[in-house]
Amino acid sequence: MSVSTHQSFKSIEKVSRWLLNAIVAGIVVNILSLIVPIIQNIEFLVRNEMVLTYLGSEPFDAFLNVIATIINFVIGVVTLFWFYSANKNIHSFGAKKVSSPRMAVIWFFIPILNLWKPYTVAQQIWKASNTQTIMSEGTEWKNSPSSKKIKFMWILGLTHLLISIVFGYYFALGNVWDEFMNNEETVVNFQRFYTLIFYGNLINIVGMVLGIFFQIFYLQIVRQISLWQETIGKTDSSLKRV
Repeated sequence: MSVSTHQSFKSIEKVSRWLLNAIVAGIVVNILSLIVPIIQNIEFLVRNEMVLTYLGSEPFDAFLNVIATIINFVIGVVTLFWFYSANKNIHSFGAKKVSSPRMAVIWFFIPILNLWKPYTVAQQIWKASNTQTIMSEGTEWKNSPSSKKIKFMWILGLTHLLISIVFGYYFALGNVWDEFMNNEETVVNFQRFYTLIFYGNLINIVGMVLGIFFQIFYLQIVRQISLWQETIGKTDSSLKRV
C-alpha cells in the first residue's frame, strides 16, 4: 500500500489487545453460563423433570451475571476506542469517502441507524486496512472484497439481540414463575412449569451460543485488522508514526 498523507498513523496494538482479552473473557463467562440450563434441559428430556436449583448455583449465576455485565461494559467502551482509532488509521493510509473517526463512534448511539451503520464502518476499515489494497487515489478500497466474517458477525449479533428480547419477554413480561407459584393447582402444574422452563432455557441457550460465535468472529476480525494496520504502519515510510 503506497500513500502520501499528512495524517499520522497510531498503533492500535494496545487497544486491540485489551479488546481481544475482554472478548475471550466474555466467551469463557458465556460458556460457564450454559452449564445449568443445559443440565436442566437434559434432565427434562431424560427424566421428564428437572432440578430447578443446584447446590451453590444461584450465587454462582449471580456472580456470573455481575462479571458478564462488567465484561460487556468493558467490551463496549473499548470497542468505541478501537473503531475510532482503526478508522483514523485508514484516513492516514489515504482512504477517501469513508466515515470520519467521530462518526464511526456516533453511529453506535443513533437508534435504528446503529443496526447497520457500524457494519458499513467495519467493512470500510476491513477493506482499507487490507495489505493487498494499493491506495493511490484513495478510493481503491471500494474494489477490495467485503469481509464475510463481518457479515456473519453482524447477522449473529442482530439475531442474538432479537433472541435476548424474546427471552426477556418470556420470563420477565410472561411472569412464568409468578403465574406458577400463585396457582392453586401448583402440584398438578409442575409438568407444565417444567415445560415452560425447558423452552425458556432453550431460547437462552440458542441466544448464548449465537453470542459466543459472534464473539469468536469479532475476535478474529479485530486480530486481522490490527495485524494489517501494524504491518502497514511499520513498512510504509510515508506514514508518520505517533
